[in-house]
Amino acid sequence: MDIITLFSQKGGVGKTTSVTNLAYSLNTRGIRTLLVDADPQCTLTYLLTSSKGESLENVFNDESNTIFGGLSPAFQSSMRSVTPVDCIKIEKNLFLLPGHINLFEYESILSMAQNSFLPTLKNIPGAFRYLIEITAKQVNADVVLIDLSPNLGSINQNIIMTSDYFIIPTNLDELTTRAISSIQHVLKKWVYSAERIRTAEIFKDSVYPFPIENPKFLGLIISQTKTYVDNSYILNKLTQYLNEDFYTGLKKIKMTLPHEKYAYINDFLLAQIPHSRALTRNHADQGEQLTDLYFQLTEKIIRMISHE
Repeated sequence: MDIITLFSQKGGVGKTTSVTNLAYSLNTRGIRTLLVDADPQCTLTYLLTSSKGESLENVFNDESNTIFGGLSPAFQSSMRSVTPVDCIKIEKNLFLLPGHINLFEYESILSMAQNSFLPTLKNIPGAFRYLIEITAKQVNADVVLIDLSPNLGSINQNIIMTSDYFIIPTNLDELTTRAISSIQHVLKKWVYSAERIRTAEIFKDSVYPFPIENPKFLGLIISQTKTYVDNSYILNKLTQYLNEDFYTGLKKIKMTLPHEKYAYINDFLLAQIPHSRALTRNHADQGEQLTDLYFQLTEKIIRMISHE
């Protein structure tokens, strides 16, 4: 089982759209996939449950079967253990661990647990990974895809640092390279924090262990590419930064795959998803074009995470 998180501090970069389309593409290939909505805005949960005729209100009312409720034994110091969540079946091979609007309540206590090293909070840093792992095992998932909110808070920090891989969705504008550079600097700090957790004596006997390895960078997905606009300068600036600074920086902190794995992609770009205006005006043909693009993206990711 491989856990992949899509992460960006910028909003409107196609994060949830990419997670959803990747999941359906994996489902079509017969790869059992668990979607995890770790964004308190719950856009992913809304999209998928409404397609099943379910309301968000009903999902929130049964909070025990959401990521918020699933984590409550760890975050509320309950005598109960964290147990698998009963996921919502979306398709034959596709399952959803729903989000919850109250998830943000765990931000401050998680931040405290990751920085203060209080004995009473020693089980919290590994709880997200543990819940996701046992829930994925319950549905026999081969791949887990996690959707995060657009921020650099403690929940995103924890989920990124306890994942196996991460993908950065972005768009092309004047701030793109600066935003990716910001992520690089933040990741260095997160790696330092994770290493402190791994080596601190207090966490050695945690019920929910913290992973010993850093997540690996798979690449970027550029969404809403306006091919009818000349973005060549921005794209060249971005790819130059990725090749000369970003990859080298992540390699130093052990967040990259073996270099040969990146042979499947060019300049660390997994895909460029066109803006709808750049596609044919026929809606059926648009759907086919996007489906093909996400199938190609899925193939690249499968090859990159292959353990052979």
